[in-house]
Formats: sequence, C-alpha cells, structure tokens
Amino acid sequence: MIVLTGCSKPSDKAKIEELQAEVNFLNRRLAEEINHRRENMSDIRRETERAKIEAEKERQQSERERSMVQKGIERQTVRRKPAKTAQEDDPFGTPEKPGTTSAKRGSTELLNPDKDPQQTGAVVVIEGDVSTGTGFIVQDGEKYYLYTAAHVFSGNSRLSVVATDGRKFTKFGTFEAAEGADLIRLEMIGDEPDAALQIAEKDASMGVGTEIMVLGNGGGAGVVTAESGKIVGLGAESIEVDAEVIQGNSGGPVIERHEGRVVGLVTHLTAKREDLWSEGTRLGGVRRFACRLNYGWKWKTLPLVTFLAEARQIKAYDRMTRIGFAVGSLEPSPAGMRLDTEIAENVTAVSILVEAQDIPVIADLMRMNAELAEKKLRVSQSDLRKRFRSMLATSYTAVNAGKDSFDPSGFSWFHRKDGEQSIIWRDKANELLRDRADAMAP
Repeated sequence: MIVLTGCSKPSDKAKIEELQAEVNFLNRRLAEEINHRRENMSDIRRETERAKIEAEKERQQSERERSMVQKGIERQTVRRKPAKTAQEDDPFGTPEKPGTTSAKRGSTELLNPDKDPQQTGAVVVIEGDVSTGTGFIVQDGEKYYLYTAAHVFSGNSRLSVVATDGRKFTKFGTFEAAEGADLIRLEMIGDEPDAALQIAEKDASMGVGTEIMVLGNGGGAGVVTAESGKIVGLGAESIEVDAEVIQGNSGGPVIERHEGRVVGLVTHLTAKREDLWSEGTRLGGVRRFACRLNYGWKWKTLPLVTFLAEARQIKAYDRMTRIGFAVGSLEPSPAGMRLDTEIAENVTAVSILVEAQDIPVIADLMRMNAELAEKKLRVSQSDLRKRFRSMLATSYTAVNAGKDSFDPSGFSWFHRKDGEQSIIWRDKANELLRDRADAMAP
C-alpha cells in the first residue's frame, strides 16, 4: 500500500498499520456476529421444531380427551397384555347376578309407533370404549335378536348394551354378520326382553313417501329420541330417509309408522355435495341411509371376539402403513427432516412418527432429526442421504414385518372390504419407500 500510494514516511506507515489493525478487528467482530446469529437461528429452529412436536402431542391429547368426554368414558392407561384377556373373551363384562336387574319381567310388547310414537322399550343404547351407537331388539319366532350396525361394534374391546329402563343385557349367543351390509345381529339368551320389534315382510308395501320414524341414541348422548320423516329413496338393499338422524343413530331402527314394523337399520350419512349439478337440490345436502331389513341377507356366523379381533388387525396393519407414508415423505437436510410435511389433510409426518417411537428405526430417525436441528450432528449432504437411505430400507422391513400373515379374505364382509383397501394402501406406501430409496442413491 505504501508503494502504491507513494507513502514512505514512518508516520504514514504507522497510520496505515493502525488502520489495517482496525480493519482486522472489525472483520473479527463481524465474523463473531455472524456466528452468533447462526447460533441464534439454530436455537430458533430447534425451539420451533420442539414446539411443533409438543403442539402436535397436545393436539392429539386434546382430541383423545375430547372424544372420551363426548362418549362419557374415563381415560385409562393402556397396558400391553401378552395373552388374551377376560375382556376379549367377554366384551360385555360379567353378567348380572340374579335379582340385580332394574327392570320388571313381563310379557313381550310389540311396538306400534302409530299408536304410541314415544314407545322406545325395544331400543338400546350401545357404548364401547371407542364408539357409541344404537341397537334394537327383534322377535323372530321364538328367538330374540339384538340388531345393530357392524361399525357400532367394530374397533371396541368393551361393550355395554342398556335399555331405556336401565336394564343391562350381557348374555348373548350366536353372533352373525350380514354379507354385503353394515349389519350384525346377536341372539339374546336368558330372560326374555320386555319389548321387541318385528321386521316387515319381504313383500311389505312401501315406497317413496312412506312415513317412517327413526329411534336412536342421537349424538351419542345416552338417551333415545324419535325422529319422524319419510322414505325419499328406495333400493333393493338400502333406503334413504329424510328424518334428521345424526351420529349416534347408527344401528337404530327405521320403523314404518302405519304397521309399526322395522323396514331398515340406520347405517351412514353422506356429506354435503358442492358440485355444480347438485347445487340447490336435495342431493346437494346431507343424505341419510339405512340398510333395508326386509331383504334376504345371507348371514356369516362367527365368534364375536373374532369379529372384534378383525378390526384390531386392520388397525394395526394400517398403523404401519401410515408410518411408511410418513417416513417416505421426509426430506433430509442439514437442518432436519422436514417433519412438518403434510401427509394428508391435517395429518403431518410428525403426528404419525411421534406415536411410533416404540419402533427402533423411528426412534433413531427422530433422534437424528433432533441432532440435526441442534447442530449436534454435522455431516455432508451426501453422507446424510446415505444414512437416510439406510433408514428407508430398515423402515421398509419394519413396516412390512408380518405383512404376509394379514389375510382379510376370511373376514366378515364389513371388515373384508376394509382389509382389501388396507392392502392397496400398503402397496402404495411400499412404492413410496422404494422410490425415495432410489432417489437417495448416489
């Protein structure tokens, strides 16, 4: 600099050295400030990641608690049990001891809603540990059956069946599931019920416009209400009604008012449509359907515990499929694994993986994500991709452990169709995992 500027005096040289020292000091201060800001950004990313995980945990906990409150179920700690429990053998609990039932015994009364629309003696409230619904008692010759929708029972391990007078039914015989419908029935054994309905004859006269009444545990509130309406659609296997049934009415009877006989069983609602062609029509609103009971359904006989176990198998199988989708959606980077990636509407990868840390590879993946966010793990992008590719392979193996033993072909119809869909979704999850592994290859 002295040569270039022509400065040769000692005082000039000292001044230049002083300025150079100041520049060096400022450069060091700038570098320190940059490092400090990087550390702050790392802290912010780490705290953000932790906040997301905690928020997701709180959301899931809140949803579970809200669901339990709505069903009136006390939260209990779930413990694994290595062998089949008494609850699984007896979903209805210990039968009542003689003399403990609250209702009087008497002759069975066939309901006629046309004469007494509020008569609900044959309708029962069904509560399980994961769902609630409605059922009703039917007399068929000398036998009595409890009818309800298959989905009201499905997924539960504990069930309670209580009549409007407080009588609790705990003794049941043969369990049957209809082939082709969301419909089950159980033979009732022991004392005769105090009231029962009868199913309309197959050739019973009814059509669009027929007045009906639907009885059920609307809203899952534990009380039976009556909703009047008409048949607005009729098919060989199903009925559409305009009675204002809601969640909790599932499994309830659709009664033809004039004869007082059951013509259907509430099964499902379809959501409001918003397409161009249905706008402004009845088809654009919520639609309510029932399984037609005066139809020649074929019944599959199986133990109730087997039916309930089918649902548990599907649930366990689908859990692993969701884990496959979650892992396959991740994008590894030096800052983390992008756990906030949305898998489906309102479902993120973190919401699935946080609950799956009992699986070693998922626990390792979550740990690696935290270390990346906290800058405790410093690896090159190529090494990171290599490690993630290895985790994808391990995840694929974990997700598909026991896959070959899942065979829904022998399930009841209601679970069989769900199980077949589960296999299709598993294939899609596996395809995603394989594609991600190929994309991570060097």
